[in-house]
Amino acid sequence: MKKFIFLLFLLNSAVSYALPFDVEVKSGTSLPTTYYAAPVTAYYTVTNNTQSQRNNNFVKYLPPYVSQVTTGGTYPDTCGSAFNLAPSGQSGSSCTLQLSVAGPVSASDPNPQDHLFVCLNGGMSCAGTPSPLNVIHPSLLSISVTPTTASINALATQQYTATGTYGDGTTQNITSNVSWDSGAAIASVSTSGLAQGITSGSTSISSKLGGITSNSATLNVTAYAYTANTNSNNIIYCPINQNGTGSFSSCSTTGAGLTKPYSLAITPDGSYLYIGATAGSSQIIACSVNSNGSLTCGTAISGTPTTVNGMTINSAGTYLYLTTGNSIEYCSVGSGTLTGCATTGSTVNSASGISLNPAGTFAYVASNTDGKIDYCSVNTNGSLSNCSVFSSGLTSPVAVTFNYAGNIIYITNGSDTVTYCNVNSDGSAGTCKTMSGISNLAKVNGLMINGGNTFAYAVEGAPNHAISYCTINYDGSFNTCTVGETGLNSPFGIVVS
Repeated sequence: MKKFIFLLFLLNSAVSYALPFDVEVKSGTSLPTTYYAAPVTAYYTVTNNTQSQRNNNFVKYLPPYVSQVTTGGTYPDTCGSAFNLAPSGQSGSSCTLQLSVAGPVSASDPNPQDHLFVCLNGGMSCAGTPSPLNVIHPSLLSISVTPTTASINALATQQYTATGTYGDGTTQNITSNVSWDSGAAIASVSTSGLAQGITSGSTSISSKLGGITSNSATLNVTAYAYTANTNSNNIIYCPINQNGTGSFSSCSTTGAGLTKPYSLAITPDGSYLYIGATAGSSQIIACSVNSNGSLTCGTAISGTPTTVNGMTINSAGTYLYLTTGNSIEYCSVGSGTLTGCATTGSTVNSASGISLNPAGTFAYVASNTDGKIDYCSVNTNGSLSNCSVFSSGLTSPVAVTFNYAGNIIYITNGSDTVTYCNVNSDGSAGTCKTMSGISNLAKVNGLMINGGNTFAYAVEGAPNHAISYCTINYDGSFNTCTVGETGLNSPFGIVVS
């Protein structure tokens, strides 16, 4: 009996002349009728029917899968969770009720509490709407991911699209609604379907929504190793095979016309390679990276040093850090540009290699003559401060680099030894160990770890003048090292992208 009286009250409340509000579909809009994967929006205008100010009004009931948007609405007069309305006919006597619909809604639902009702403060006097929501949800039949095959360089990106086919015969773009999977550590894929290459290999990209899984699209990723061929005034670049061996296919030269290239840094998206010179030969040059790995180099960038011992770019791609003489400098990075270069951090005697952790919170700098690594905090404006010793007692450290996971730092000592240290969460050093007598390694001038943490690529000076690649053990140490490319002319510095 009580339920009958309550139902009669709510049904009567839909008669606008007897109620405090009119709840009508907002002029210029129409109610959604179909929900696929993304929420759809309904707009109503709630108008005060009385000659009195009505405060703290609220939405008491909504259908299942429907929620009220109370902040950041489409219209400036969006009704809040509690809203005030001026007397009828006056400015401010109405507001826009914005509803988000994320599922099926039946206008004939027998439960009155599954329908829209707006109430006065206290909830005893309410109004429904003569235009109830009625939204169907067609069944998702299949998902198609495109492109089905794509090839990119490591660090480059590929946008994927997920298209859903529904039971009503329509197709919908559901790219942002599905969950994405990249299958292996060859590439990552974001919630928006944007894949980024990590290391050489082939992987499958797929998506899923509910119980429906898409086709598997093939993504082929090619990584390149770049090193400065200093005395030949060019850059050597070697494609890394996609067979998981870490080996190279045919290496080539690029960047003709450079003068004593020495240090390298690449942007996080792999679009630009910055090249620093040695012995006052040239200011930094930016080269765009072509799809085949070759470089198209511009002219020297004014305002940059003519002697650069080491370079790196933060993971956000906003700042380039370099060492020159006994100083550290940082510059703002644009599309092939560097601006506002300035000294930062503390003095480092014979500063050589420099690297940032993947989080971009600490910078690590090698002091060749002092036999140590300093580390500095990275401030929000890119500058460095609070520099202190990370590790000392090293033998002429040259290059520093992190693994992809950011928990191990590697230090080359200009010989056949490589030191590696676990890095604590506060940036300080954990346990450090030195690998010596590594087969096929001598006078390591540069080192880089691939995106999968599976291979280390080492640049060697005399007598080898080569690039070698080493498999990495679980603890971060090197296992077997293999000579990948020989015949280089005083190579120095390396990046893998």
